[in-house]
Amino acid sequence: MRIARDAADWAAQIIILIFATSSVAMPYVIPSASMEGTLMTGDHVLVDKLTYAPHESVAAKLLPYSEVQRGDIVVFRYPLDIRKDFVKRVIGIPGDRIRLRDGAVIRNGVKIDEPYVRHVEGALPDIYRDNFPSGNAPLPERALDMLRDDVQGGELVVPPGNYFVMGDNRDDSADSVTGVWCRAKT
Repeated sequence: MRIARDAADWAAQIIILIFATSSVAMPYVIPSASMEGTLMTGDHVLVDKLTYAPHESVAAKLLPYSEVQRGDIVVFRYPLDIRKDFVKRVIGIPGDRIRLRDGAVIRNGVKIDEPYVRHVEGALPDIYRDNFPSGNAPLPERALDMLRDDVQGGELVVPPGNYFVMGDNRDDSADSVTGVWCRAKT
């Protein structure tokens, strides 16, 4: 009788653990240097999967729900290879107007203070990245589509359902400047 009860306790704990890691939180290892200065390559973090639950979900009715905010650090599937996860900082939310001048982010006409940003010492300037969305660079089709569809008056307008994200290590990050959008789950 005791063995059956212990086995049942263990089974319940395993089921709860599987549910928790697939639905509530997920352990995650930082895969690249794109967030260095804030998160180092190889750092272990626990990703809260419920914070940004969709409004209509059961979780949103039972647990605290929050909108994605500027400055949040998010983990999302890399759009060009969904087997990979990316971690970036949210710079712009839908409707924001974004541009970069000499590496400084200007959002909705105001230069934003970014004390977390790191630049690699001795890195060469990148005309496209540092003065986005102007400049010419060999870009993936996805970035060319973004520039064609979402740039108005020399600024990128973040489309509905998307977030403009950038790594804190600006000189070593594939991010929204190169057409990598973080999309809201639908």
